[in-house]
Amino acid sequence: GTVGGSLIEQIRTQRQKLMEENGLKLNVVGIMDMFRALFCRECIDLNNYREELQEKCVANSTQTICDEVRGMNIFNSVFVDCTASPDGALLYTFAILILSANTPAAVTPAPAPSPFILIG
Repeated sequence: GTVGGSLIEQIRTQRQKLMEENGLKLNVVGIMDMFRALFCRECIDLNNYREELQEKCVANSTQTICDEVRGMNIFNSVFVDCTASPDGALLYTFAILILSANTPAAVTPAPAPSPFILIG
């Protein structure tokens, strides 16, 4: 979408500068749209992610996202939800840090108690 695509473009253009000036290494390891999901633990090529999302995707579901993120076991991982769907709130119970510009998910209570802090 527009918001997610803009965020990915910002990350793509600023990654090198963030690394050089702040020692901050940003690796995008998952990108989803409404129907598809793309995961790569080493880092998705942000120059070609749209093509890769078409070619190397898996079906997008809450369970797939949680399984993939947990399976990668990446330290300091953050899930960013740029959708307009309240379904992002379903991920809150999986103990994944979520940054949400998604108003419905940001104000919807988590379905069950969660042991992490939501920043949004």
